[in-house]
Amino acid sequence: MNMKKKVPPKVSGLVQKGKINFVDQSITERLPDFVNIDSFDETSFPTAFSGNVTQTNVTQETDISAHSLHNDNDLASQTKSNQDFILRPDEIVQQLSIDKIKRSPYQPKNRLDEAHVADLAENMRNDGLHQPILVRPIRNGEYELIAGEHRLEACKLNGLQAISCIVRKMDDNQAARALLFENLFHRALSDFQIYQGFKLLLKMGAIQSVRALARETGYSTTQIQRLLSFDHFSEKIHDLLNNHHNLIGANAAEALAKHCKNGRGDLVFDALSLIRDGKLTQVRASAWIETRFTTKPPRTSRVLTRGYHGQEFCTLTRDGNQIKIRIAPDIDSSELEEALYETLRLKAAQVASEKREQ
Repeated sequence: MNMKKKVPPKVSGLVQKGKINFVDQSITERLPDFVNIDSFDETSFPTAFSGNVTQTNVTQETDISAHSLHNDNDLASQTKSNQDFILRPDEIVQQLSIDKIKRSPYQPKNRLDEAHVADLAENMRNDGLHQPILVRPIRNGEYELIAGEHRLEACKLNGLQAISCIVRKMDDNQAARALLFENLFHRALSDFQIYQGFKLLLKMGAIQSVRALARETGYSTTQIQRLLSFDHFSEKIHDLLNNHHNLIGANAAEALAKHCKNGRGDLVFDALSLIRDGKLTQVRASAWIETRFTTKPPRTSRVLTRGYHGQEFCTLTRDGNQIKIRIAPDIDSSELEEALYETLRLKAAQVASEKREQ
């Protein structure tokens, strides 16, 4: 008697039996087979199929088998998503080994919020991963992180070996753009970090002009030009700001950049060092530099004599904006004081009249 070979059910069978709730059943027809549909455990099902996915493409690179469905240590069962998310047509969802995911060179240089990572790790232990991270394939089976740095670090903190990822093919320009906009809209960046992102996009040609950058980011051209003031700083100053990216904002950078353009970069570095040490505010930094290079008028003295014998009447000394008058000992200073006051009063009235005529 010929026995017809039993064909393992497809994922679509899981939908039909009510094991999972999948939106687009036409996609399930292209998914891999499972050996034992009745032993399916929804809690260990791969992230790509948990939650309500509006649109999805699924890769078969992930090893989906009966063994993986029941092994808690398997890569596919270590993270799960229970939040709705929308995929683009050019994206797929995969479980990837964490050690295959590399930090992007286009990521702004900043320290992670360790408290936020710890909170995420605790939430993930209770509820799983709510949103896959975004990566792009690069080389040798490795991937570059585009969005989800804190989620990735939280998985590492929990000792996981894999994480659910949305994989999207991107070139360098697209990756740089995606990283910048992800950071702009999902985290608080310092003005210096925003400058770094804008500068990178302009340098790479991912965005062609300041005006185009303004259209895409919502920043005004004036704000962008102010942010680009950081460009006038020396490499030494950039190194300092990389380690203390919140040290100054764009307004202070614009004021200090003028000093750099006038050859006072060393004084700008000194001012920033004082700000870092809490000895100066960024509001006062430009004025502090002004006091360091402004030269005072030379101190001058003149002696006024009387009569034909050249006897001293008084000595006038000017020091900056101060004028000191020293009267000779034998002169009645009270009468002289009155005469000086009247002379200065008339001079002040004359100056005021000339300004009104102008």
